[in-house]
Amino acid sequence: MANYVTDTFTDTDTTALSAHTPDVGGTWTPYSHEAVIMSNAATPLVFSNCAAFNSTTPATDDYQVSADLSLTLPSSGNGGGVRIRDTGEFAAYVASFEISAGQWQLTYGFATLGTYVDSGFVDGTTRHVILSAVGTTINVNINGVDRITVTDSSGSTGLGGFEIAGGSTTGCNLDNFSVDDVVSGPPAGTHIVTGRDNFTLDITTTFLSTTITGRTVNMTAGQAEPPNYFHVGMI
Repeated sequence: MANYVTDTFTDTDTTALSAHTPDVGGTWTPYSHEAVIMSNAATPLVFSNCAAFNSTTPATDDYQVSADLSLTLPSSGNGGGVRIRDTGEFAAYVASFEISAGQWQLTYGFATLGTYVDSGFVDGTTRHVILSAVGTTINVNINGVDRITVTDSSGSTGLGGFEIAGGSTTGCNLDNFSVDDVVSGPPAGTHIVTGRDNFTLDITTTFLSTTITGRTVNMTAGQAEPPNYFHVGMI
């Protein structure tokens, strides 16, 4: 999996985002308002919606953007999140937490595509958000669980970025930003596949083959009892 941007926002307090160099990746370009670095995280300095994109272009338009979002004084801000396929301030898929509504929202421009209520995301807590785009499938994953998935063709290309809306330097912080290839296929480990008619047996090579979540794999075949059953091991 290729990594295009990594930023832990390690820098001197009050450093402007555009003057900050990420760990991996290109320059940051803010839109109308600019975030700053405070306590090694990105945050608004004054009440504003701080959106920005990173200049590094992923190898394809199918990629993911992730970050840690923390709330330390929710009453002073109204949330934040990550942006993908960003071609303009109001032309990007955005997965953001809206404090006033207590929910995550997936938007494109001014259109809301999906929501997820997260009542446990409160003052002093952190969420890891991953926003991915594969073709027209846009997905929001919160702390390892898919929460919003939609099919939408509003944005087909663009860069990765983030936005934070708040009213003080302690309202909403974003850290550990990353732009990466989308992880596809089953995770490493042992997987059990059951059911009939989902395997093809190659008699000449004694291999079974099947397709798992879009990825063709080979399997070793071994005879078992009763007849016509096989032990299979992924290789």
